[in-house]
Amino acid sequence: MFAKTIKIVLITVLVLFGLSGNAQKVKFKKGVVYVDGKECLKYETASASTEIYIYDLDGNEIIFYQRNRDGLYGTKIVFTEIDVELENDYAYGKSGLIKKLILNKVLSSDCALDEEKAKSFAKKFDQNTSRIRIKN
Repeated sequence: MFAKTIKIVLITVLVLFGLSGNAQKVKFKKGVVYVDGKECLKYETASASTEIYIYDLDGNEIIFYQRNRDGLYGTKIVFTEIDVELENDYAYGKSGLIKKLILNKVLSSDCALDEEKAKSFAKKFDQNTSRIRIKN
């Protein structure tokens, strides 16, 4: 019985360490987005931080992010370089958005935007929330 308990505890610990090993540490500081301590992107905020403009390190705008727009709960994400956008009721924080984009390989390990993955991301998560609200 004791050996079985130890085995369960060890497996649980290994699984938890394995899951945390894939987690990205994202930090927004003074106009720079750091991923795992490495300078990755640049950003600017506007409208009381509800609008965020995200740039590559060369200063090209790649993402426009707007949350809680028009007093409503939700987000709008525009991949500006490729003119792809989505709206949904998810409330990503800034760091959560970057983590989700990395997880879905929209942003590569060097933070380059993958156009095909961005289109796939938009298709997967778009809920067309403003168009739905207008119809109701």
